[in-house]
Amino acid sequence: MNCSHCQIHERRLWTFQARLGFEEVEKGNWIFLKRCPQCDQLWCEVPHEPFASFSFWAAWPYSIKEWKRLSETEEALILHEWHTNVIREEFDSLPEKEKADIESWRDRTYREFNVIDRDPDFKYCNSSSDLEKHIENLCEQGS
Repeated sequence: MNCSHCQIHERRLWTFQARLGFEEVEKGNWIFLKRCPQCDQLWCEVPHEPFASFSFWAAWPYSIKEWKRLSETEEALILHEWHTNVIREEFDSLPEKEKADIESWRDRTYREFNVIDRDPDFKYCNSSSDLEKHIENLCEQGS
């Protein structure tokens, strides 16, 4: 069943214009795990420049325990790369108003200083689906 609040089965990305009132669960290095107050779906938030004022929320497909372990690894680099890829993969499928807001944000960052336009230098996740192998590694380690 779809959540009428976070719309988890219809989307996996919310933009900085959303005011969803997610509840904070965990904090990492400029990355936060939040929960939908209606359905308990987990969402990963990262604030972006300028001034860390432009947050994006990506639906977190795993548990709090797995998020916490990854957030403690290399200053949460795996999580940041995954989150960046979710934005890059999903922003074009958002509603027109949100896409227009993203285009304005991209302009504001000179179409260079943002996760969509910046050339990626990924170490762990070249796509959001690469996260799965890191989760499998955690399971193999008995985490």
